[in-house]
Amino acid sequence: MPTAKTTRKSKASSKGKGRGAGPTRRSGTSAKSSPPKVRSKARSAKPTKKEAIAARVRSAATQPSAAPKRSAAAQAVAPVFEGPALELETIRQEILLPSPPHVVFDAYVDGAQHAAFTGSPAESAARVGGRFRAYDGYIDGVFLELVRGRRIVQSWRATDFPPEYPHSRLELALEPEGAGTRLVMRHSEVPRSMAPAYAQGWQEFYWQPLRRYLAAR
Repeated sequence: MPTAKTTRKSKASSKGKGRGAGPTRRSGTSAKSSPPKVRSKARSAKPTKKEAIAARVRSAATQPSAAPKRSAAAQAVAPVFEGPALELETIRQEILLPSPPHVVFDAYVDGAQHAAFTGSPAESAARVGGRFRAYDGYIDGVFLELVRGRRIVQSWRATDFPPEYPHSRLELALEPEGAGTRLVMRHSEVPRSMAPAYAQGWQEFYWQPLRRYLAAR
């Protein structure tokens, strides 16, 4: 059955034949003139979303070290971004806390205790692959490694991350120091423009209230 497109072509062909082969009608050149028109459209096409992102975030400064190997759980929830180089930063902090490592560990990974010392709703499935949410959903992630009293690793993302950035990586090492704990934090793959605010936020919204919470136990 002919379509509307083929019907229009048929009418156009009939009109051309009725007029004859005059100097203003060159029916044989239509196929040859088509490629230049296609090339012209290609030159004027708008950049793709991926190209637009590349233009915004391309920078001479790139992360000098290779990204840490991610577990299957991390890949499932926080896939590596395959695109132009992103501007990333690593935040490092060390904090002395007044309780032993296993107490600090439990305070962070237990949802009820996390909510108690931050003063905001928190959810935590304390197992590898388990979900973690804090500050009423502002922070979201997945536990990648858990060694009680020694080490916590999780994917970490805040709701104000730029959309093209994947989850960052948070590592907390707990070392006994006297009767307390030296907590060593390495927060890597953080959007560079937001790193100063997050560095301050860790102190103000985590380590200071956690120290007060542990001291009062």
